[in-house]
Amino acid sequence: MHPRSTRLENLVQYVNIAASSAKSMADSARVPFLGVAATLAQSIANSAEAMRINKDHRVQILEQIHEIFCSIMFLSSTKTDGVLPPILLHDIAQFTEKLQKLYAFLRSQQGMSKFKQLLKQSDSSSRLEVCKTELEGSLQIFKVHIGVSSVKSQVEMHRDAETRHKELLELLAAHPELTDSDPATSVSRLIVVRA
Repeated sequence: MHPRSTRLENLVQYVNIAASSAKSMADSARVPFLGVAATLAQSIANSAEAMRINKDHRVQILEQIHEIFCSIMFLSSTKTDGVLPPILLHDIAQFTEKLQKLYAFLRSQQGMSKFKQLLKQSDSSSRLEVCKTELEGSLQIFKVHIGVSSVKSQVEMHRDAETRHKELLELLAAHPELTDSDPATSVSRLIVVRA
């Protein structure tokens, strides 16, 4: 089997799995756009073999869709309260619109005869490029969201470490006997103080 075909088949599975997970999350987190995006993505993935576009373009489109869904799932998993911020919801809605545009384009290609496709080849190529560029833009937006989330997590960890350090200093100030140079007695005193 051709390696590119295998890659395409794997991507179809990956997109379907990611979209299925996104549908479940959309239901539980009440994110209606995400469910629509997942359904569109599954339709696009399942028609990948029938797409009348270059295989490399098919692979690239499915890779982008898969990465975006993985990014959305990651960002959703970092929210402890289960509520997604409005900006993330907006970007999911924008991604859904881009998938709708891609899906409409692909459907229009399937309904055309080869002769019509040949006549409209330059228009189709430019529409496909717009769709790919928009998907790449969405992917970059979600990567920025992940970067911001990572920075926020690091800041929270730093604040937590500072708080724990202050608490330790306060404990040592309140109990100067804990700063004894004999480690064995310091540990036993700490146990007594905590008890």
